[in-house]
Amino acid sequence: MADKFIRQLTHNTETFERNWSSTFDRLNDFFIDCENENVDVQDYRIKALDALVDYILADSPTEKKETHDAKSIFVRRVVLLCEPDPQPSLVDLVRILRRILDSPNVFNGWYLTFIESIYHQFNLGTYLSEKPSTDLIASILKSFEKQSFLKETSDTECESRWRDFLVTYMFSSLGSISNKLTGEETMLAMRPAFQQLFQRAIRMCSKSNIWLEIGESLQKSLPSLFNCFDNPADVLVIIECSDVLLSQDFIRSLSSSYKENVNQVKTNFSHILKIIERLVLANRIGDARNIIDDTIDVHFKTAVDISTLLQMFIRLCPQLNVDYRNEFCDQIIFPLSINLASEKCNKKLAPLLFDFALVILDLNVIKAPKCALELLEKKEYYPWKELAPKFAHLIRSCAVYDIIDSEDHFADINYLDSIIRLAAERSEVNQTIVQATHDEALRAILRWLGPATSINKMIWCSHVYRMGQYLLDLIDQRQITIEICAQLIEALNKRISKSEEDETSDGLERFFTNVTSKLATYLQQLKSLPENIHREIVSFILAALVLPLKRENGEISFEKEMANTIWLVIGELLTSEKEVRIYEPCIKRIHSLACDDREEDFFEWWSNFWQFMGLKIPDMASEYAEEFLSDVINRKRFDLFAILPVSKTGYFL
Repeated sequence: MADKFIRQLTHNTETFERNWSSTFDRLNDFFIDCENENVDVQDYRIKALDALVDYILADSPTEKKETHDAKSIFVRRVVLLCEPDPQPSLVDLVRILRRILDSPNVFNGWYLTFIESIYHQFNLGTYLSEKPSTDLIASILKSFEKQSFLKETSDTECESRWRDFLVTYMFSSLGSISNKLTGEETMLAMRPAFQQLFQRAIRMCSKSNIWLEIGESLQKSLPSLFNCFDNPADVLVIIECSDVLLSQDFIRSLSSSYKENVNQVKTNFSHILKIIERLVLANRIGDARNIIDDTIDVHFKTAVDISTLLQMFIRLCPQLNVDYRNEFCDQIIFPLSINLASEKCNKKLAPLLFDFALVILDLNVIKAPKCALELLEKKEYYPWKELAPKFAHLIRSCAVYDIIDSEDHFADINYLDSIIRLAAERSEVNQTIVQATHDEALRAILRWLGPATSINKMIWCSHVYRMGQYLLDLIDQRQITIEICAQLIEALNKRISKSEEDETSDGLERFFTNVTSKLATYLQQLKSLPENIHREIVSFILAALVLPLKRENGEISFEKEMANTIWLVIGELLTSEKEVRIYEPCIKRIHSLACDDREEDFFEWWSNFWQFMGLKIPDMASEYAEEFLSDVINRKRFDLFAILPVSKTGYFL
């Protein structure tokens, strides 16, 4: 009997090799004899295969065996001899196959030799799928699920053989392969069993290359595998915790299963969010967009928990890969911001929505300001007084966009000044906002008064100066100090002193002019200044008056305009002759421009200054009596009459 002969064969490899020729002959004889004798041939072959399994299991699975050594040839020969009709039944063949598959250490080349031989020689995939024999296929899948196929438990060559067998044949996604278990009809008929196998694959894929490729092959074989399922929560939990790279078709199929099922979206919403989060963190923005399209967008008004949604995105945004943030903002955040802006959200969610706008801005990408503005412009929604402390973050987040070249992204970046303008408007009603924004606004303005060193340019891009216009309104005038004024004057002075060699722009000039106007207001508020600030102001005015006073078109230069703005308030700030003496270089320069250079408007500068000083410090004014008289007589500046009576010259006209 062949089975008895097989069981008594030696396990010593060298002896087996020496005796292989005679073993080969005797095997052939046994199977020839069985066909000539009055025996049940089918049963004979089943017993022979069982005996072969016993021999294999008794042999050392860890011993290195080449695919063409005597023992491997022996295994294939026995299987071949059992192949002719009448063959063992499918039930027996699957049982025999599973005896090896159920072994705890199946991940070796020796066992694979038998599995491959049985599977290919009897075309198991083809015959099992023809029925389909669902119970038998399910039992094979169960046996596979018991195996881990861990990377470290096998060598590269063995792993490669297993991968080729499983992915190329048994679980093949190729339409040209018929001897497989993964035909579409079979998988549809056994959807729960294959879903379970896939779940095993994605649990194990980080530890096993074999399971990774099985998972990928199953997705390709039937992308709609999860179009319906018995327990969707279990499936989603597994997917969200998986390291497997889910295919686009699979994701699309999974998401489409929720499109018409609002109850499933409600029930599994937290799992859906986790899947979206995992896809985004894996830089698969398009796949995440597909999920959102079929779940959040379709069921936004009926099934979406906005609070949970916002919390997920607030957590997610800072973790996002920098290289994918613009795509993320464009494909996911912008459509979401439109939905949230139009949705009538519970006012309890206002702080969360405001925080979401902040983390969007913190993405620091071109598309972000528009998305943030959509949220912040919700009418009559936000408790601005409660949110006031967060406005410092808002201003800081906008200010860091100064490093972006707006000339390339004019339309998108313009939303920044709209955000700051909104903050300034809200601060008019809620003074606590301007208290919170003061430090950040001042810090940004001082930076923008200097050169744009962070972008290797002399001046900042136009959007920066537009932000600066509104940012000036977010400086708290009650927090202005002499030190702050000193910083502003110093920054203006540096700009003026280099004005001839620096670039300029309309935006820069408007910004500097407005800063100067604010500075004049701050100086009036302080009323009294230390000597060092007076000297800095003198330096600023003299530097401005050295530069061209008019543009080519005849308009006043912005340097002259800034100097005039400060000069108009100087008279109010001087309280002693000592302080006035500090300004004598300016006084003489102004009079020289008026008389010698015939810049007539400087007579107004001259007159306005002495209108103050003539009354406050008449002794000082008397020193300029001859100039006053000459201006009246020779230049017909009759507006200076008012100054003459207060001088000690004795002139009364």
